[in-house]
Amino acid sequence: MASDSKAIKLRSNSRSVSPGLTDDTLTSPVLTPSSSMEATLNSFIQQQTKFNEQQSKFNNNMSELLSQQSQNIKDQNSKLNEIHSIAKTVNDNQERINKLEQQNQFLTNKLTQLIGQNKILSNDIQGLKTSVTHANKSSSSEIIFSNVPVQLSNNLHSVVEKVLSALEAPQLVSDILQMRKINNKTLSSASSSDKRPNNISFIVRFKSENVARHLINLKRRKGLLSIKQVLDVDVQGSIFVNEFLNSTTHVLYRKAKEICKKNHWKYVWVSDGMIFARRDDNTDKINVVVENDLQLLTASI
Repeated sequence: MASDSKAIKLRSNSRSVSPGLTDDTLTSPVLTPSSSMEATLNSFIQQQTKFNEQQSKFNNNMSELLSQQSQNIKDQNSKLNEIHSIAKTVNDNQERINKLEQQNQFLTNKLTQLIGQNKILSNDIQGLKTSVTHANKSSSSEIIFSNVPVQLSNNLHSVVEKVLSALEAPQLVSDILQMRKINNKTLSSASSSDKRPNNISFIVRFKSENVARHLINLKRRKGLLSIKQVLDVDVQGSIFVNEFLNSTTHVLYRKAKEICKKNHWKYVWVSDGMIFARRDDNTDKINVVVENDLQLLTASI
């Protein structure tokens, strides 16, 4: 008990009022160390919250930035792959170009070679055409008189004399070497004139090609020779005076005339046993030597 009294006394002494303090002062609230720490802690928590929010925003921004950066990298890689692909394509194309240039050079050399061979062949063909022309060429000293009235068949020399007089060349009668009649079958394959009923045809050979050619030129300048006027017979029609063609040349000439007529060519004629055609007055003449030359006459005006 004595110790308890002593403790109460000590507590009583500890509440003694300090000088200058009243009881009212003692009853006012006083901040304790624990309250200050709590305020500091709350302030820290608020700051930490703000920091965390800022950190979250930063993280989001960084995440978005990294995502964009990653996409950019992917895009760049894709473009790099495209560049590599383009570079490979360019390289492949360059290789192809090199091969094509080599092939082109080869073909150019081959073409040059073929052109040279073609020139040789062209010369050979021209030579063959010349040979064919000479082979098929009829004797140009022969002239065929056709569409002569049959009643005059026994006096052919008189017919020739009257025709030469009509051509104003009666002196050429002395240049006649031979005359021979031809039948209708021969005429159909050898004459350049139309076959008609009740007429005859005969061939006259003169001394030279120049005489025959001169008579043909006179006939072309003279034009039509009327049977009634020249031969003094009452028969309508005209006497035909033309170069005599062998059967091969005549068939080719007849085909040439048909094609020229179909394609509206103006001229087709025979000169010195050779066939010529010309589309109009402004084009060059074409020499028809062989069957393939007829293709040259297919162009219409």
